[in-house]
Amino acid sequence: MQKELVATMEDKWKKEQDSKAQMAQIAHDLKTPLTVIRGNADLLMEKDCDEESRESLEAIVRNSEKIAMSVLDILEK
Repeated sequence: MQKELVATMEDKWKKEQDSKAQMAQIAHDLKTPLTVIRGNADLLMEKDCDEESRESLEAIVRNSEKIAMSVLDILEK
C-alpha cells in the first residue's frame, strides 16, 4: 500500500513538473513574437505618422503589453 502511495505521489509530481515545463514553453513561444510586434510598433511610432496611425500603433503596444502580462500571470500560478 505504501509503495503504491509513493508511486502515485511521484507520478503526480512528475505530471505537475511536465505541466510547468509545457507552460514555460508556451509562454516563451508567445513572448518572442510579442517582443517583435512591440519593437516594430515602437520603431514605427518614432517616424512621423498621422494621428490615426499613431493611435493604432499605441493600441498595438498597449495590447501586446496586456498579453505579455497575462502570460506572466499564468506562469506565476
